[in-house]
Amino acid sequence: MKKTQRYALWISLLALFLVPDVSLSEEIPVSGTEPDLADFSPIPSLKIRGFGDFSFYASKEDREYESEFYLGNISLLITSNVNTKVSFLGELAPYRDVYYLERTNPGFLNSSYFEFQRFTLKYLVSDSINFKIGRYHTALGYWNQTYHHGTWLQPSILRPEILRFEFQGGILPEHSVGVEYFGYKVIPNLDVKYHLGVSNGRGKKLWVVQNFKDENRSKALSVFLSAEPHSIEGLRFGMIFYLDTVPPDSNDSGQLNPTDERIYGGHFIYLGERAELLSEFFKMYHMEENTGQDYVTEGGYVQANLKLNGLITFYRYDFIDFAENNPVFWGFHKDVRKHTIGVRWDVLPWNALKFELGRLSKKGMPPEYILGLNSSFTF
Repeated sequence: MKKTQRYALWISLLALFLVPDVSLSEEIPVSGTEPDLADFSPIPSLKIRGFGDFSFYASKEDREYESEFYLGNISLLITSNVNTKVSFLGELAPYRDVYYLERTNPGFLNSSYFEFQRFTLKYLVSDSINFKIGRYHTALGYWNQTYHHGTWLQPSILRPEILRFEFQGGILPEHSVGVEYFGYKVIPNLDVKYHLGVSNGRGKKLWVVQNFKDENRSKALSVFLSAEPHSIEGLRFGMIFYLDTVPPDSNDSGQLNPTDERIYGGHFIYLGERAELLSEFFKMYHMEENTGQDYVTEGGYVQANLKLNGLITFYRYDFIDFAENNPVFWGFHKDVRKHTIGVRWDVLPWNALKFELGRLSKKGMPPEYILGLNSSFTF
């Protein structure tokens, strides 16, 4: 074969790979190349909703004054309906990096890290049979399933003390990684909702969510049950139960023995057109397996909201009573009493201004008076 003929052959082969065959792409659509996915109609599309907030805080404790601007949660809610039965939800939000040099005082770095606070795939079979896998907000009651990381969603600036997130020094397992079965049933004069979850449970430290590895063989079990009577619109009440074993933390001055954890809780909620009442109560039992010593911690909140002409005024009472020498909690976890009054004003459909005054009392410490101003928005 002559050199010119060889060159012509190589150019022809190169053109065959580089020049698209328009007629072929028109006859065989891309979606038709995978017959197993033919029932995924329409093709999944990703939707993103954003939440953010910015605050100013001023506080007075004894004769010490502090003030600061505070960059709040920048939360991205990512959703996709894969098909009529399967959907994805992800919530990407920052957490303030925490370090604990000793068990008496936490330290907070002046930086934040982004993490998927929720990352779930849902399988909707029917009203009564549904499944969720991934990382989700534990079904602890009303607040933790209604108001997530977007501050714009909730009437107040801050979450109740008992329901602070793990990285905020919270004491409840707000996030779980596992599988959850949920649904609801309509029975005569009553709607019943339920969740049953199996997850990795707590890590060695309270703020650790076990995303990739379970530190022990024990799995956490959570049960949520709620009822809504038809006779009183807006009323709902229910209970929760959580069972886990906290692994020992031998590399720190924390609990040296495995600790059995039981959490019982109840909620009573009324959501009226003008007035709302939110209340939740939790009782936590921790028992060291080696010693049999049992510790009991109680806490909860009551919040009353009044809605009028785009304004929500509220009062909330928070309380937590810690068991002394509980090996799971740290020295800065002290008994709490907090009174908060506040106003939320929806100045625009996507922007709310909030004002709060609070009085926080911790056991053995002088009361702290807190002023909070906040702008929460969605985009």
